[in-house]
Amino acid sequence: MEFFPVKRSTSFCNKGGLTLSRIKASILVLIAGISYGFISLIVKLAYAKGYSPAQVSGSQVLVGTLGMWYLAYRGRVEWRKKQISCKDLVSLLLGGAFSAITGVAYYLCLQTIPASFAIILMFQFTWMGMLLECLTSRRKPTKDELISIGVILLGTCLAAGISAEELSKLSGIGIFYGILSAIGYTGFIYFNGTLAPTVHPSLRGAWMITGTLIAMFGIYPPTFLVDGSLLDGLWAWGLLLGLFGSLIPSYLFAIGIPHIGSGMASILGSVELPVVILTSALLLNESVSMIQWMGTILILVGIGYSEFRRASSEKKMKLAK
Repeated sequence: MEFFPVKRSTSFCNKGGLTLSRIKASILVLIAGISYGFISLIVKLAYAKGYSPAQVSGSQVLVGTLGMWYLAYRGRVEWRKKQISCKDLVSLLLGGAFSAITGVAYYLCLQTIPASFAIILMFQFTWMGMLLECLTSRRKPTKDELISIGVILLGTCLAAGISAEELSKLSGIGIFYGILSAIGYTGFIYFNGTLAPTVHPSLRGAWMITGTLIAMFGIYPPTFLVDGSLLDGLWAWGLLLGLFGSLIPSYLFAIGIPHIGSGMASILGSVELPVVILTSALLLNESVSMIQWMGTILILVGIGYSEFRRASSEKKMKLAK
């Protein structure tokens, strides 16, 4: 399963045996973020059918895990000659657990504070990811990175439509869970880009989502496997959520993030919010104000600004040589 032609190197490559241009890698990560944007729509429809957060999230991760292992099995010729170390295996499982933390924390956040502000809290991963990359690489953020983050944060606030009245009603525990979801997502993106870089992307993604499955079942015991709800219709929602919320993003992140870094991946991943706004307006018939549309446009501008500036700078350096 390839979304873009991927050149496979016959020599050792530190990206799991794959070489990919920065532009194509960025597009893959962008598609992964767009895929996440459809989750709100699917979850709302599943909740309307009477399914619980434990059933929805559990079936989603189960389907995603089975799908990732199917992809890994199909590509086994490329990775079976190189054994994965125990250290890499444990690291990948722990890295995948951050995805479970993100999902559980965000659902708890939504129970206590308005969704419009909950998404703002979760979207703090944009600057958290950039800051984490700067700290680990021991460098200061560039001017272009700071401008991009500022534009994205401003656009996020506008697109979420938060009001002063809503701010006064927020609960402390809700804010805590919202920030925790942002930390979890930041950790997931960072670990996806740094752990076991020599392991093939499909195998790396399969082990990471297995870590997500283990953590999720530890938090929410998989009672849906024995109570009959899975065969009673939950499987369909699990399939949709598994594709858009686990399989597609995990596979594309595993391929793209090592080529562009966790900081840029955090910026590209923020496209999720505009997608949520669009699907809410077009498919759920929710009212979206002009200010929210302006915020959506600002986010798109912020997403593209840093990458275009970086690409322009790299092109000038090549021409100078």
